[in-house]
Amino acid sequence: MDIVLPDANGLELLQQIREFKNAKQTPVIICSVEAEQQKAFLMGAVEYFVKPINYKYLVEVLTSYKLKRDSNILVVDDDLPTLNLMKEVVEQAGFNPVAESDSTKVINTIENLNLDLAIIDLDMPEINGIQLIEIIKSKQQFAHLPIIIYTGKENYEDDVKRIDGLFDDLLHKSSTNIEDLQETVTAMINRYDEPSTPEEVKEQKDTVKILLVEDYKHSQIIVTRLLKKNNFESIVVVENGQEAFDAVKEQKYDLILMDMQMPVMNGFEATRKIRELEKYKDTPIIALTAFAMKGDREKCLDAGATDYIPKPIDSQEFLKKVKYYTESNEPVKS
Repeated sequence: MDIVLPDANGLELLQQIREFKNAKQTPVIICSVEAEQQKAFLMGAVEYFVKPINYKYLVEVLTSYKLKRDSNILVVDDDLPTLNLMKEVVEQAGFNPVAESDSTKVINTIENLNLDLAIIDLDMPEINGIQLIEIIKSKQQFAHLPIIIYTGKENYEDDVKRIDGLFDDLLHKSSTNIEDLQETVTAMINRYDEPSTPEEVKEQKDTVKILLVEDYKHSQIIVTRLLKKNNFESIVVVENGQEAFDAVKEQKYDLILMDMQMPVMNGFEATRKIRELEKYKDTPIIALTAFAMKGDREKCLDAGATDYIPKPIDSQEFLKKVKYYTESNEPVKS
């Protein structure tokens, strides 16, 4: 949205849009020649671009919001009014509900889906919530799926002990309002954007450890989300080449994803310095660059990169290469 419109004020229009129930969660990006960032953010804008627009950054911003918009959330409850309410909550939060009232049909429903979250009732006929969670978690593709139990059952404590560690949150219907449920759902989805800390990665045994070197926030979100949705959990993010060089001296990583254009120390110099370390002579380093020009791939490889991916990132190509380079090596043991 532009602020300077022929027959309206963009900021006033933004404020009016935010008053509509169905548009409260819709991301609004301002693109304008006027530097009114503070006012725009106060009125609900999520991003602000001053013209002329940087195409690279705009594509990455739109991609990051599309990834969130494409999030599928399973909701299971045999009570239809409650199921419809949960569907509405998920839709208003900006995500796609996958609703099922019959717990016996859930596995067939989700078999070929990528799920980001499940909200499951406990007290259901035939297959109850406890059994359903055990079945879902036994499937390799859903082993890391976050699950919220949303129940009206009293005295549920003994039941959930059986699945301790298989669910992430428990909300009781009698004490949880719509806003609380929506906030919990949004927070769970946003967990895909959060990288690990170096301390957390050090403690994680026998997992693939990935270092992402990227200065642009939305690129960090895109890459972290893609990795976490594909069961790569140990991801540390740093913002320039110097931070990357410091990080690799403290911790051994299985894969490094290196943006090449960064402040302080660029990716070319950082890659050369990392290759000088004995323990990183053979570690895969994938170069990420927005400047996909003739000769770029060769420049990256000459600096010591193992492979090269142009931006905007193609999700399928990116994941194919990440899996190739991580599956051909044993995970680093801490």
